[in-house]
Amino acid sequence: MKLFWFTLLTASMLCGLAIAGAPNLVNYQGRLTDGADNPIADGSYSVVFAIYNVPTSGVSLWNETQSVTTASGLFSVLLGSTILFGTTLFDDTSLYLGVKVGANTEMVPRERLISVPFARSAA
Repeated sequence: MKLFWFTLLTASMLCGLAIAGAPNLVNYQGRLTDGADNPIADGSYSVVFAIYNVPTSGVSLWNETQSVTTASGLFSVLLGSTILFGTTLFDDTSLYLGVKVGANTEMVPRERLISVPFARSAA
């Protein structure tokens, strides 16, 4: 399997998870490309998403595997829909998302997770 490169399109964190009625999910969208930055073939790919409290190495605090379907390399998933987030996972202010496609190694660098404006005002 070819090494896939990942280009972040958007990442939305719902950091106000403790608020009643707030969904315990994170919308995540991205684009998978090959080494020449061309979109990968449309299809389904096994992707492991992991959250760490360090930008490199370390042990994941949470992870789940999802089958993502791409269209021109683009995909969208709801993180936390397979494996629930722990109640204290988002208490740490420095979290990083790792992404691994198929049998490839995890992509580098990891993406730092940040708040969206609504979550900041809810805190």
